Amino acid sequence: MNVQKMFEESYVFSDKASTNVRTLSLAGIALVWIFKTGDSSLFSIPNTLYMPCSAFILTLLIDYAQYFIAFGFYDTLALYHEWKKHVEFKVPHIMPSILRLCFYAKGALLIYGYIILLQYAKSKTFHPECSAQQAPSTLIGLRPTR
Repeated sequence: MNVQKMFEESYVFSDKASTNVRTLSLAGIALVWIFKTGDSSLFSIPNTLYMPCSAFILTLLIDYAQYFIAFGFYDTLALYHEWKKHVEFKVPHIMPSILRLCFYAKGALLIYGYIILLQYAKSKTFHPECSAQQAPSTLIGLRPTR
């Protein structure tokens, strides 16, 4: 297998990973919404959930920025070289590095958000005084009956 083929394969996997990151980020925001407290007409999330919600939103923003930056850079570079009538040219090494940084940052933020969210869910759903069958009901705000 040559280097070009390896890069093509990695692009396929990064595309799939980015799609999954977007899906999981939106699912994380939905889970934060499930844990919202108070009156259903008001939006009030516990302070502990601001960090994971922010991580999920920032993940989506970085995902958008990754594609926006890539388009802007490659489009501008192509227009410049078309204008200069260059047939062959090299892409500056900084650009793929910036895009890789965005790729890994959004993955790390997603994992960070889910770690905090799962810790919160665990602290709210599994109480020692509840039986194992009653614990999942607290996920949707129901209190166990005795």
